[in-house]
Amino acid sequence: MEPQKSHIEISWAPDILTDLSAFCMEQLDPLGDDQLNLAVQLVVEELVTNIFNCGYERLDGTVDITIEVDSGFVTLTIRDQSLEFNPFLIVPEGTDPSEGGRGLSLVRRLTETTLYERTSEGENILTCIFPRSTGSPDS
Repeated sequence: MEPQKSHIEISWAPDILTDLSAFCMEQLDPLGDDQLNLAVQLVVEELVTNIFNCGYERLDGTVDITIEVDSGFVTLTIRDQSLEFNPFLIVPEGTDPSEGGRGLSLVRRLTETTLYERTSEGENILTCIFPRSTGSPDS
């Protein structure tokens, strides 16, 4: 399978979660893997909501989302220029979810790999890698 890459740039809006869900479904529905589709949607919604609520002070700014699908993995890359914020350091593994960070714990459980980078240009780059099921169409 040739890798397929799709991209969207979004700003905060009341219907942002609907738009994110539609973008994910458009990219992932053809794979025929409902669990993977739901996992990616949940992770996108959680991370983008955190960026706008914690990173941008007045819900100003944009978030750039890329989904790349290849034969073994789906890679989600989220870029923004908000305050430096590594969500994967906030709630250490094994922390009681009642202390907060439930969404980020969910992100860790649903992904195989999570990476954070802060560039010298002031950009946050979050990368989440999801394994594809071997029985999925197009795999």
